[in-house]
Amino acid sequence: MIIDVTSRQEARRLDWSNLPDELCLKIFSFLSWQDLENVAKVCELWRRVSQDVTLWPSYFRLLTGILHNSDPTLHMHMPNLKQFCIFSNHIAYLSPKGCSLMPLDLGDEKDVELPFPVKRLRWHPNGLLADGNEKVALINPANAEVMKEFDGEKILFFNKEIMIEADEASWEISTFSGEIILSIPKKEGDFVEAACCKNTLAFILQKQDCQILHVYDLANREMLWEKQAERFSNLAVTDHENVLFEISKKFCGVYSLKREMVFMYHATLGGDWASQSTDDYFLCFTNDNKIRVCSFDNGAIIHVFEPQIEIISAAMWENRLILYTADHILSIWDVKSGKLLFSLLINVQSTKEEFKRLPNISHNILALKREGAIVLIDLLEAKIVRELESHEEQSDLFMNDGTLHEIRLESNSLAIRSRKFF
Repeated sequence: MIIDVTSRQEARRLDWSNLPDELCLKIFSFLSWQDLENVAKVCELWRRVSQDVTLWPSYFRLLTGILHNSDPTLHMHMPNLKQFCIFSNHIAYLSPKGCSLMPLDLGDEKDVELPFPVKRLRWHPNGLLADGNEKVALINPANAEVMKEFDGEKILFFNKEIMIEADEASWEISTFSGEIILSIPKKEGDFVEAACCKNTLAFILQKQDCQILHVYDLANREMLWEKQAERFSNLAVTDHENVLFEISKKFCGVYSLKREMVFMYHATLGGDWASQSTDDYFLCFTNDNKIRVCSFDNGAIIHVFEPQIEIISAAMWENRLILYTADHILSIWDVKSGKLLFSLLINVQSTKEEFKRLPNISHNILALKREGAIVLIDLLEAKIVRELESHEEQSDLFMNDGTLHEIRLESNSLAIRSRKFF
């Protein structure tokens, strides 16, 4: 298309909005992705043309600048982004070309080669799970290689060491190499749930009118303990192989592997907080909004905390108890003495869901958002040590290895700002 302009008056009558889409598209093909984002703001025509998929690869990323003491920001433009999830120091995302992984330190991305189409991504403590219609793959985030492929309909539970799958007549507990550890006839009961850490496996079977909790030693291949109750829930096995469970939402129980004893409390593990424990302590919750901090060593109640306001979230870190209550107060307590060490009013616009996964902790530093800023709190010193500017109102925070990652997804752009905090 050739346009002959013979006068200034005729030039003024020319309107960019009259250009054919094909010509705009050809012009835009010479622009950088930053310029494309800018021209999209000019008018409706340019916005529509600038979003043509031929202008963008399925995955495109560029280190765009240096911010905040040489802290880089990564921008990814994904016109057909289906899903992304973040765990530890990796981000996994699903696009039309498949599943890919990238470390949060802005290293090179890796494509995951899978023999089946992926419908959903989710993180498991032992890696990334890619779900297909009938197959599930466990992926090693370090090298993007598939560690194990499962039949999604048969696998009931798995971790690094074992898997539990449904056979025709039994529940088979085996290693990844195929060695059968334990075979349980289905007539013993229906499988309900399991938890495992190191050499301790706990699982629940449902009989007609009751449930049975089994604790099994994987190393010595022997059953350690069994208990029968109307209903078990919130089953967990800690790093020190103590087994936590609830009975009928009324009692909290602990099987201490070290002492081979069972401790029972008229309290619960608090639902989503069942795994909130340290090497030495665990939390129990009562219906009257009290929290008991108990010892794994002897079952003794170390301290009872009685906040007057509804508890939204609770977490343990070494000898610190971190609470967020319905009055938008974050407080830090000493576990042994019960002394209040620190309190801070958080943005009153914050929702309960924002603090469900509290806390973001790395190297004894707790990070949270407050009134447009990111506050870093030293849990040992119980004080604010640094405040960082936050340009992303709707961003999420993730911490690992002394680095704070601020992540925001808007339209088809994923922005990751990474900052060392000490």
